[in-house]
Amino acid sequence: MPNVNQMFPSRFLRATNIPRRGITLVIETVTQEEVTSDGEGKQKKWALKFKDDDQLLVLNKTNASILAEAFGPDTDSWADKAITLRTEKVSFGGRMTDGIRVSVPDFDDDIAV
Repeated sequence: MPNVNQMFPSRFLRATNIPRRGITLVIETVTQEEVTSDGEGKQKKWALKFKDDDQLLVLNKTNASILAEAFGPDTDSWADKAITLRTEKVSFGGRMTDGIRVSVPDFDDDIAV
Protein backbone atom coordinates (compact mmCIF):
# COMPACT_ATOMS: atom_id res chain seq x y z
CA MET A 1 0.00 0.00 0.00
CA PRO A 2 1.28 3.49 -0.79
CA ASN A 3 1.58 6.08 1.91
CA VAL A 4 -0.13 9.47 1.56
CA ASN A 5 3.03 11.14 0.21
CA GLN A 6 3.13 8.59 -2.60
CA MET A 7 -0.55 9.14 -3.35
CA PHE A 8 -0.21 12.94 -3.53
CA PRO A 9 3.33 13.76 -4.67
CA SER A 10 4.56 17.34 -4.53
CA ARG A 11 7.24 19.15 -6.48
CA PHE A 12 8.37 20.63 -3.15
CA LEU A 13 10.18 18.81 -0.36
CA ARG A 14 8.29 18.25 2.88
CA ALA A 15 9.65 17.18 6.24
CA THR A 16 8.20 13.71 5.60
CA ASN A 17 10.49 13.37 2.54
CA ILE A 18 13.66 13.78 4.62
CA PRO A 19 15.19 10.59 6.08
CA ARG A 20 15.66 10.53 9.84
CA ARG A 21 19.45 10.72 9.47
CA GLY A 22 19.15 13.68 7.07
CA ILE A 23 20.22 13.95 3.47
CA THR A 24 23.02 15.85 1.77
CA LEU A 25 22.28 17.45 -1.61
CA VAL A 26 24.12 19.80 -3.95
CA ILE A 27 22.48 23.11 -4.83
CA GLU A 28 22.05 23.68 -8.55
CA THR A 29 20.36 27.08 -8.45
CA VAL A 30 18.08 29.40 -6.51
CA THR A 31 14.83 30.01 -8.33
CA GLN A 32 11.56 31.82 -7.74
CA GLU A 33 8.52 29.53 -7.79
CA GLU A 34 4.78 29.98 -7.52
CA VAL A 35 3.61 28.21 -4.39
CA THR A 36 0.08 27.62 -3.18
CA SER A 37 -0.18 28.08 0.58
CA ASP A 38 -3.19 27.12 2.68
CA GLY A 39 -5.21 30.25 3.33
CA GLU A 40 -2.74 32.49 1.49
CA GLY A 41 -3.45 31.62 -2.15
CA LYS A 42 -0.64 31.63 -4.69
CA GLN A 43 2.60 33.40 -3.83
CA LYS A 44 6.04 33.64 -5.39
CA LYS A 45 8.67 32.19 -3.07
CA TRP A 46 12.37 31.48 -3.40
CA ALA A 47 13.38 27.82 -3.63
CA LEU A 48 16.49 25.69 -4.00
CA LYS A 49 16.78 23.38 -6.98
CA PHE A 50 19.16 20.50 -6.37
CA LYS A 51 21.30 18.44 -8.70
CA ASP A 52 20.01 14.89 -9.10
CA ASP A 53 16.69 15.62 -7.30
CA ASP A 54 13.42 16.72 -8.86
CA GLN A 55 11.91 18.23 -5.72
CA LEU A 56 12.57 21.82 -4.67
CA LEU A 57 13.07 23.22 -1.17
CA VAL A 58 11.09 26.39 -0.52
CA LEU A 59 13.32 28.73 1.46
CA ASN A 60 12.14 30.30 4.67
CA LYS A 61 13.99 33.19 6.28
CA THR A 62 15.78 30.94 8.80
CA ASN A 63 17.19 28.58 6.17
CA ALA A 64 18.08 31.44 3.80
CA SER A 65 19.96 33.19 6.63
CA ILE A 66 21.91 30.02 7.46
CA LEU A 67 22.96 29.66 3.81
CA ALA A 68 23.83 33.36 3.48
CA GLU A 69 26.06 33.13 6.56
CA ALA A 70 27.80 30.03 5.19
CA PHE A 71 28.12 30.96 1.50
CA GLY A 72 27.57 34.71 1.34
CA PRO A 73 24.48 36.77 0.49
CA ASP A 74 24.85 36.43 -3.31
CA THR A 75 22.73 33.38 -4.11
CA ASP A 76 24.64 32.77 -7.35
CA SER A 77 27.57 31.69 -5.14
CA TRP A 78 25.41 28.95 -3.58
CA ALA A 79 25.55 26.83 -6.76
CA ASP A 80 27.58 23.62 -6.42
CA LYS A 81 27.55 23.84 -2.61
CA ALA A 82 26.54 20.78 -0.60
CA ILE A 83 24.02 21.21 2.20
CA THR A 84 22.41 18.79 4.59
CA LEU A 85 18.66 18.77 5.12
CA ARG A 86 17.27 17.44 8.39
CA THR A 87 14.02 17.73 10.28
CA GLU A 88 13.36 19.29 13.65
CA LYS A 89 10.35 20.43 15.61
CA VAL A 90 9.46 24.05 14.87
CA SER A 91 6.67 26.35 15.96
CA PHE A 92 4.34 27.18 13.07
CA GLY A 93 0.93 28.76 13.38
CA GLY A 94 0.97 28.39 17.15
CA ARG A 95 1.68 24.65 17.12
CA MET A 96 4.71 22.41 16.97
CA THR A 97 5.30 20.62 13.69
CA ASP A 98 8.18 19.02 11.80
CA GLY A 99 10.14 21.48 9.68
CA ILE A 100 13.16 21.23 7.39
CA ARG A 101 16.39 22.85 8.51
CA VAL A 102 19.57 23.25 6.47
CA SER A 103 23.15 22.94 7.63
CA VAL A 104 26.53 22.90 5.96
CA PRO A 105 28.38 19.58 6.08
CA ASP A 106 31.94 19.47 7.40
CA PHE A 107 33.19 19.05 3.83
CA ASP A 108 31.87 22.46 2.72
CA ASP A 109 34.25 22.81 -0.22
CA ASP A 110 32.80 22.98 -3.73
CA ILE A 111 31.92 19.56 -5.05
CA ALA A 112 33.01 18.82 -8.60
CA VAL A 113 30.08 17.47 -10.57
